[in-house]
Amino acid sequence: MPKSFHIMLTVFHPETLYSMKKWLPFCEDLRKQYKHTPTPVEYNILLVLQPPPIEGDVPAFTQALGDIPDFYMKTNSLISYYDQAFVRRRLSLHKKAETAIVLLDGNGNIIWKDDGGFTPARAEHLKVILETLSPLAPKTRTH
Repeated sequence: MPKSFHIMLTVFHPETLYSMKKWLPFCEDLRKQYKHTPTPVEYNILLVLQPPPIEGDVPAFTQALGDIPDFYMKTNSLISYYDQAFVRRRLSLHKKAETAIVLLDGNGNIIWKDDGGFTPARAEHLKVILETLSPLAPKTRTH
C-alpha cells in the first residue's frame, strides 16, 4: 500500500492554468479528507516552460496565479524550465497536451493520469482510485 499520494496538476502554458483552477477545490477537499490517514494526499501545480525562459512567461504565470486564492498557492506552485516534449513523453501524454492531472504514489510512480481539464467524471474517477488504493480511506459517500 502506498504511504502517500501526490496529485500533480501539470500545465504547459501560463494561459492554460485558468482551465486547471477548477481542480483546486476538489484537490483541497481530498487533501483535507486524507490528512489524518496513513495515506495523505497532497497536490501542486507544476508549470513546465520550454527553455530558455521566454520573456513574459513568468509574469503571465504570476498573473494567472493571482486569480487563485492564496490558501491554494502558498506552497503549491512550481515553475520548471524543462523540455516540454520530454515531459509529455515521460508522462505518456498526447504530444499536443496543454494540461495533465497525474496521480503519483509516495515514490513518484504514476498511478493514473489524464490530459484534460476538470470534469465531474474525471474527479469521480480519481476519487474512486484513491478509495480503492487506500483501504483506510475516509468515507466520502453519504448514501
